[in-house]
Amino acid sequence: MSDPRILTLDIETAPATVYTYSLFQKVIGIGNVIEGPRILCLAAKWHGSRDVFFLSEWSQGREGMLKAIHQLMDEADYIISWNGQRFDVPWLNGEFLKVGLEPPSPHRDIDLMLTAKKRFRFLSNKLDWYARELGIGQKVNHQGIGLWRSIMEDADDVEDARKIMRRYNVQDVRLTEQIFDRMRPWIQGINMALFQGGTRCRNCGSVHLIKKGFAITTQGKYQRLKCTACGAWTREKKAIYTSNTGA
Repeated sequence: MSDPRILTLDIETAPATVYTYSLFQKVIGIGNVIEGPRILCLAAKWHGSRDVFFLSEWSQGREGMLKAIHQLMDEADYIISWNGQRFDVPWLNGEFLKVGLEPPSPHRDIDLMLTAKKRFRFLSNKLDWYARELGIGQKVNHQGIGLWRSIMEDADDVEDARKIMRRYNVQDVRLTEQIFDRMRPWIQGINMALFQGGTRCRNCGSVHLIKKGFAITTQGKYQRLKCTACGAWTREKKAIYTSNTGA
């Protein structure tokens, strides 16, 4: 058995270019669209590796960028993201559809922003705030929409803008992965034990488990286990006592 492949990713998109008569116009007709939004670049990293992949329109070309991330996603068992279930993954799927790529192999999405909303209450659910609060770091500062415009409009400072965008995108992936490691014992929906076999922590795969209390359900009583590596809780598969047998 082998360890699961865990991929952390983050995309950066270009906004649509449209004609509008007002800054307050809420509905913009299809005929007013000059160019639709698209993925400009993205970064991805395998858990446990130091290297971060950076893919972009200007380096690999649009199709080359999409084929490269498609291949990475095709190899992943888990995909880690911040707001990825609503943003990054649907965006990528839409781009795959446009260029004629089939769906990558099935994976499990672990969206850390959903974990943040469900398990914690911080001042903000932004990636930058969590990174700062946990003492991990912070996002790369930039000039805002001007950075995107420099790249989209191929401005005089486009080379500098691309370098800043790369640092920004790569840093987001590094922060997301580090937050994933900190949140591990709180995350639901991940099971490392399925890949590695034996009695292990579902969240990190460690065999260092201690017996501590019991898990009581309507069906039975189970030995509760705590991981001394990451702090997550699990239980033994076999019940000590069941409601059906009475023993």
